[in-house]
Amino acid sequence: MLKRIVYIFFLCLSLILSSQEKGTFSLSGYAKVIVGNDTLPSNDLVLELKPGYHIIETDSLGFFEFKNLKKGRYTLKYVYDGSINNKFKIQIKNKSIKNFNIIYNSNCEFTKTQALEDIKNNNIRLIVLGGIAISHFKDEANHEKKYNFKYHIFGCIIEDFECMKQYNQTIFKYFNNKYGEKWRKEVRDDVYFLNRTKYYE
Repeated sequence: MLKRIVYIFFLCLSLILSSQEKGTFSLSGYAKVIVGNDTLPSNDLVLELKPGYHIIETDSLGFFEFKNLKKGRYTLKYVYDGSINNKFKIQIKNKSIKNFNIIYNSNCEFTKTQALEDIKNNNIRLIVLGGIAISHFKDEANHEKKYNFKYHIFGCIIEDFECMKQYNQTIFKYFNNKYGEKWRKEVRDDVYFLNRTKYYE
């Protein structure tokens, strides 16, 4: 009976160790971004873990988790063209790694501080994500003249989403106070975050 118990114990232990070697470890934590004077959760941030092909996005709280990892050394990188010092060395030994939090500086041109400066200097812009094929609306010149701003259209290379959101929201609030709500129905409907924010924030 004792031999059978010992045998079962070592059998279970070997199965556990074998499964861990095949990849039952995980790496998780939160990503935050410094935008101007604020430190915010970095949502929709693309993270890459090498070696292997591990690519995920952070959720609305900045949370990320890589699963089914083996023991070894890894390099975690956030995929963002404007980032600096964006690589982190990680070693997984005998257990999963939790609360591996990363904070990075966006170094963005467009922030709340910049928006306030642009309002002060009468150099207001509204950010549009144009993508590969940048489109133009026939009435956009009239929008710009009527509300005294310029569309700033990003192509393939963009700034951090939180930066663009913060800049646009600051301009939204200014326009709300100055023009009421009518401007929202007249400008391009693809202005970043225009249709995903409350009127008065």
